[in-house]
Amino acid sequence: MVHPDFFSDIESILGVAAVLRSRSDLLSYTENTSGFFREIAGILLPKTTADVQSCVRVARRFKTPLYPISAGKNWGMGSRLPIRDGSVILDLKHLNRIRKIDGNMGYAVIEAGVTQTQLAQQLRSQNCSYFLDVTGSSGHSSIIGNAMERGISYNGLRAEQLMHLEIVDGRGELIRTGFQAQSEGTLSELYRYGVGPSLDQLFFESNFGIVTAATVHLLPKTEKQIQFSLSLRDASALPDVFDALRTLRERRFLFCTARAGNKDRLYPLIAPLLQRELEKMGAKRTRPELLEILNRHFKGTWFVGGAIAGTRAFTAVAQKEVRKTLGKFGTPRFMSGDKAQWIGHLTRLVRMKEIPALISALGSLQNLARGIPTEDTLPSVFWPVGLSPSKDPAAEIDRSAAGLLFSAPLAPLNGASVAMLIQVIESVCVKYALSPAITLNTATDRLIEAVISLHFNKQDSVVTKKAQMCLKDLNAELARQGFFQYRLTVEDMPEAINPNNPGWTLIRELKTLFDPDDIIASGRYCPPLTGLDSAKSPT
Repeated sequence: MVHPDFFSDIESILGVAAVLRSRSDLLSYTENTSGFFREIAGILLPKTTADVQSCVRVARRFKTPLYPISAGKNWGMGSRLPIRDGSVILDLKHLNRIRKIDGNMGYAVIEAGVTQTQLAQQLRSQNCSYFLDVTGSSGHSSIIGNAMERGISYNGLRAEQLMHLEIVDGRGELIRTGFQAQSEGTLSELYRYGVGPSLDQLFFESNFGIVTAATVHLLPKTEKQIQFSLSLRDASALPDVFDALRTLRERRFLFCTARAGNKDRLYPLIAPLLQRELEKMGAKRTRPELLEILNRHFKGTWFVGGAIAGTRAFTAVAQKEVRKTLGKFGTPRFMSGDKAQWIGHLTRLVRMKEIPALISALGSLQNLARGIPTEDTLPSVFWPVGLSPSKDPAAEIDRSAAGLLFSAPLAPLNGASVAMLIQVIESVCVKYALSPAITLNTATDRLIEAVISLHFNKQDSVVTKKAQMCLKDLNAELARQGFFQYRLTVEDMPEAINPNNPGWTLIRELKTLFDPDDIIASGRYCPPLTGLDSAKSPT
C-alpha cells in the first residue's frame, strides 16, 4: 500500500496534473495485449531528468516501488505492466527532447521519450546525410526503450547503436557512462568505453537505474538501395537458405537484417494493407478474396526478404550475387526506385488493380530498411482475430480484443539450427491448436533472432490461458534445445531467475549498490531484494 503522503509530495514537485490516480487512468495503463494482470497504485509523468531524480528520492523515502516505462509499446511482452503488484508507473514519455543532432559525425543525443518518428522526421527536416535504423514496430515506440531491451532493427542490433547513457540510480544520483563521466565533448559521443571499466552494459535489461538519455549512432545514407524477396518453392529448403544468407553476409554482400517469414506472418502483414489500397481504388474485396489474391502472388509457405545497399556499382554486383546464391531456392524479385513510377508502369502494363495495390501496400514496409518508420505493421496484430484497427492502431492495440504474445529465442545462423527451431515451434504449437507467426532474422553474421507471435482473442479467457500456457511450454522446450530467449515477458522474468546461480547472485549484489532499497523495477531481470512476491499470476 502506497503511503498517501508519497503522492502529495510528488504533486508538490511535478504538479497535480502529472500524478494520475483515477480508475480510468489505472485501467488504461494496465490494459495489455498479453492478457496479463497487475495492480498499480498510480502514474507519474516527469518532464526532466531532475524530475526523475526527485521522484526516485521521494519513492526511496516512502519505500514505494517505481516501474519506469518510456513509450509503453512493449506489446506481446506485457506492454506497460510492471513485474510487481503495487508499483507506481514512472512514465517518461514527456522526456522527449532531441538534445543534439550531429549531421557531420552521425549521432543524436536523445531523451528516453523520443520516438522513432520524432527523430526520423527531424533528421529528414535537416536533410541529414544519416538516418535512424528503425524497427518494424510503431513509429511511436521509444528508441531508448527498445534499445534497453536489446531490440533488433532493420540493419543491426539496437544495443550496439546506443552509448553514453545518462542514468538516475535508485538513490536518485545521476550517472553518466563513457568519457562523459570525465568531461563533456565530442569524443564522449563517439567512443562508448571511456577509460577503465565500462558501465554501459550493466544497464541494458537491468533494473539498476533509469536511463533518461543516451547517444544513438545513426547510419549513413547510401547511393542506392535494392529490396529483394523470394517465395520458397520447397519449405524444406529453408535451412539451406539460411546457410546461403550467412555466406552472403560473411562475404559482405549483405549488411542488412535479412529475414524469412512463414505464411502466418506474411499474410496478416500484407492483407489489411492490400485491403486499404484496393478500397482507395474503388475495388473493395472481402477477406476470402484478399486471401485468394495473396495465394496467387505468393507461392509457397516461406518468404525471404532483405535489402542491398551501397554505391550503384556495389549494388549491381551484390544483386547478381544474391540472384545466383538464392536463385536455386526460388525466383528472387528486386525492386528499387520511386514507388509511384512502379505503380504507374504496372498499371499500364497489366491493366489490373491488384498488382499496383500490392506494390503500394508493400511500399511503407520496404522503406523500413531506409529508416522510415511506419504504423503499417500494426494492423497485422488485428487481422488474425478478424478485427480491423482504427486510424490510430498504436493507441488501440492494448484495449482491443487482439491478443499477442511473443517468444524471442536466439539460434546459431546455420541450417541445422533453423531445422530444429522450426521443428520445436511447430511441435509445441500444434498441441495447443495455435498457428504461430514466425520470423527468422539474421541478427548478425553468426546469429538468428526468431520472433514467434501467438495471436488470440483475449476477450476469451480460455483461449487467452491456452496461449499463455503455450508460450511457457514453447520457451521451456526451446531452452532444452539450447535456444534461449534474449528478452522476456513480465511473467517470464521471475521464473527465469535462479537466485542460487552465481551470476544472478552477483546481479543481486550489484542491485544493492545502485538501488539499495529495491525501488526501481523490482524483479526485472534481477532477484528481488525484498521477500515480497515479484509477480502476480495472469488471469
